[in-house]
Amino acid sequence: MTAADVKAALSMRWPDDRYLHVYEAPLDHGRQGCKIDVLVMGLWASKGHQLDAVEVKVSYSDWCKEWRQVEWVLTDHLGKQHARRWKWREFELRPFRGLDEYTNNYLRARGREDEIPPEGFEPTIERRQTVDTSKNADWRAHAHRFWIAAPERLAAKIASDVQTIPELAGWGVIAVSRTSTHVLVDPKTNPNRTTLGHRQYLGIIRAAADSGVNAIWRAEARGREAGFKSARMRDEQLRQSMWRSVLWTSAQECAS
Repeated sequence: MTAADVKAALSMRWPDDRYLHVYEAPLDHGRQGCKIDVLVMGLWASKGHQLDAVEVKVSYSDWCKEWRQVEWVLTDHLGKQHARRWKWREFELRPFRGLDEYTNNYLRARGREDEIPPEGFEPTIERRQTVDTSKNADWRAHAHRFWIAAPERLAAKIASDVQTIPELAGWGVIAVSRTSTHVLVDPKTNPNRTTLGHRQYLGIIRAAADSGVNAIWRAEARGREAGFKSARMRDEQLRQSMWRSVLWTSAQECAS
């Protein structure tokens, strides 16, 4: 399933006649900054006009970007640590091994010979993983509930992470297929959410301009599929009727 397929399937949980689905909903009137894949807005007073913020994931690596921060930490011969978010490449290690003459000459010229690594020194590199949930923090503060929606098999892996990583507690997980949706992890309702301001609602309204059209397209697709299904049933009934007629005629000929 693609991300578009997952978004469309969410209307099975939140029907279009009771909820407005706003795609790429921003928190800025200029439609910039922090966005959520789908903002589901309750349209009925009986439901409390609540907001559900949904992030859509179709790969495990994309899911990990939502919360996992990986750093590669190099420790030099002086014990100093140098952290970065991507792997160290071979040519970048030469100064730390004392193999870069340009760097060595630079240090000698400034009386910093002690910073030149000893011969044969090999720096250590450690991969460190931390949890950082700041990416979606703004929307979690404004929404009543925060969800991760993904295809069924991926959703099961995501649910396992959400249930075992304390920093992800309170996030809901929805498993989606082409014919159904079901909740794997119930989200916690935010009791102290921050109310959206006028300028923020302007950005959402601008983003919602296309959402009504998307709802019409989904309704059209459902109607077309229902029509195809009805036509297939009529064709099958006609074929069965024809075969019964042929068999009955053959039986009459044999009897005579």
